[in-house]
Amino acid sequence: MPEISQNIPCNIPRLVIAGTSSGVGKTTVVIGLVAALRARGLIVQPFKCGPDYIDPSWHSRAAGRPCRNLDTWMLDDSCVAAIFERACAGADIAIIEGVMGLFDGSDFENDRASAAQIAKLLGAPVLLVMDISKSARSIAAIARGFEQFDPGTRIAGFILNNAGSETHATGCAAAIAHHCHAPVIGWLPRNAALAISERHLGLIHEIEQNANISETLIQNVSTEAAKRLDLDAIVAIAERSMGVPPMSSANIRLGNTGILPVSNTNAPPMNSAGVCLSSMGVPPMSSASAPPVSSMGVPPMSSTSIPPVSLDNTNAPPVCSHSLTHPHLRSHSTSPPPTTPPPISPPPATPPPISPPSATPPLISPPPAAPPPISPPLAMPPPAAPPPAAPLLAPPLLAVARDAAFCFHYPDNLTLLEAAGAQIAYFKPTCGERLPADAAGVYLGGGYPELHAKALSENLALWNDLRMARARDIPIFAECGGFMTLTEALIDDQGRRWPMAGLVPGVTRMTKRLAGFGYRYATALKPNLLVAAGETLRAHEFHYSAWEHETPPRASNAESPPPFAWMSRPSRKDAASAPCGYASGNLLASYLHIHLGQRATLAARLVALMKNPRAGLSQ
Repeated sequence: MPEISQNIPCNIPRLVIAGTSSGVGKTTVVIGLVAALRARGLIVQPFKCGPDYIDPSWHSRAAGRPCRNLDTWMLDDSCVAAIFERACAGADIAIIEGVMGLFDGSDFENDRASAAQIAKLLGAPVLLVMDISKSARSIAAIARGFEQFDPGTRIAGFILNNAGSETHATGCAAAIAHHCHAPVIGWLPRNAALAISERHLGLIHEIEQNANISETLIQNVSTEAAKRLDLDAIVAIAERSMGVPPMSSANIRLGNTGILPVSNTNAPPMNSAGVCLSSMGVPPMSSASAPPVSSMGVPPMSSTSIPPVSLDNTNAPPVCSHSLTHPHLRSHSTSPPPTTPPPISPPPATPPPISPPSATPPLISPPPAAPPPISPPLAMPPPAAPPPAAPLLAPPLLAVARDAAFCFHYPDNLTLLEAAGAQIAYFKPTCGERLPADAAGVYLGGGYPELHAKALSENLALWNDLRMARARDIPIFAECGGFMTLTEALIDDQGRRWPMAGLVPGVTRMTKRLAGFGYRYATALKPNLLVAAGETLRAHEFHYSAWEHETPPRASNAESPPPFAWMSRPSRKDAASAPCGYASGNLLASYLHIHLGQRATLAARLVALMKNPRAGLSQ
């Protein structure tokens, strides 16, 4: 039976907000919960399970601090735990949104990379979001099935979403109370004002929304969450996280509303605001009707609960070889909460340093040798001034595109690049901005270039900058949307052709259906910015476009490799491999999103090439 890890990172209250499937409203619930807790004066650290970029943008806006991804397929368990612990520095509570359904992960055989696995890894109880819009009493069968499916996963409560009315919510809560152990913690109504618009890549990214629209939506969801979810009970459940001592009620501030009463953690999670079972007129479940469940205590982890990490085990995540520790956590906030969420700052620039490659020269020249002693004359002259010390070399500047067209980045990638010695400068291609004059490297992340193709196509100065950078072999790293803008042209869904940078042969064409989706093993066909030839990384792919190109003709006796960067295959054991991406010199571009945290050398290698691009990629 899967059990919970004993190596729980940091003592901070935590919760996983999971769902029965995709589309049940997890993101809406998390946005509302994060914003409502923040309004009570708590510092909330949000997380998102898996490789998503869009949901984290909303969580970051609601929390006022960057949301971090927790992906146990691309990263090993210890690395995920380290990212969690580091991001929680200074926070009062951690809220983690799941991925797809609670038990959905990287395959059908186990819970690897699922919300359930991350809940066990972090010792976090689960609140399960259920869409009741088309259900009545049958919702109890679904709730009980999830509660009993895996006793190692602690479902601590249910949140009902898309209720047609309070009567509808009350009836469903009563049915769940009769058949399940965990209580209903509250509900949200079916309301268009609480919905986030969607497009082909999922929800609309927060950066695309007008700032006023984003704030209004977050405020609407926060108001409903504060009204209809039992926030007292939710905090109490989070405090019962494994290895986490309860926070003193004196340490929790509620602005002008008083102190949150959480000292009685054994009391049923109900209040008198009409949001939970007791106030809905639902009797507590009797011991005779309760299904057998494990106690709130956490059993020790068995040796078979999480697959071991091995170079020979392709189903296990790679080993994380660097540390992301942080100072001792403080238990509560010392400053009043802002009335409006502040803009999201770039990732912090103070992570633990990663040792640079051994070939990197020292930054400071050795001091000059002491002069030989001089016999004193009758009148001693004043001593000569020592020569000035050699100046420190400035860190290489990495130009990172970040705007509505380039809004998909793992925050930890930027943190790791800074830790490896890069200085990051953001620029906005859709606003006509060019590369910084002293850029030593370029990072073009994913996003929505197809929605901003006209503005990008007209930024001729940027394309010229990129061509000049390519001519000097300055490192250029492009993922998904960034890859699309480096081709000769982007053809949108209406067939219009928009010229792009032209650094990668061929064009990208928007497709009506999903053209690539899922986890990938990527093996380098030649040395590139990140790894040597033959090395394999883990990545994720999700796009509605295809790269159309012609492979250069090759003589029958030619041995030169094609221009492809990777040999890629899906995570399924029986999946076939195919070449993808483009690598030439210090240019690496593909549809793959790669988390640099899976290996300590990735960020260091890229930054080393920024410092000395003419070193080449011999291995």
